Amino acid sequence: PPAPDDGASPMPPEPAAEPPARAGPLETAPAPDDPDVSLAMLNGNFATAVEVCLAQGRVADALILAASGGEELWAATRDQYLASNKSAFMSRLSAVVHQDFDRYVAESSLPAWKETLALIHTYASAEALQGLCNLLGE
Repeated sequence: PPAPDDGASPMPPEPAAEPPARAGPLETAPAPDDPDVSLAMLNGNFATAVEVCLAQGRVADALILAASGGEELWAATRDQYLASNKSAFMSRLSAVVHQDFDRYVAESSLPAWKETLALIHTYASAEALQGLCNLLGE
């Protein structure tokens, strides 16, 4: 159990996080360089803002907006991004994010068996590990 706080902590208290300073008054009209995203944000339509960002290849912006738009929008945007790139890394990342190791093992190539084993050993549950190893050995 933690010791009671007697005020004599050796560590200084962490300062409260402050929002970033603004350079001037907050603009309320859509930004002229990005009217579609700005208008969608001003109307609280995160889904449209995310859609526009993805169409423009602004993945980081889309993910930030999706995180503010609720769990469903976040998951859909994340999944769309993961599916957009078929690289080996994205396949591994998707398996970890979705905990979909059965599919990952089934689709892995024989020469990559060590990497596959390392991934399932690191991220799969202890209960699933034996079955996944058996699947890998087939």
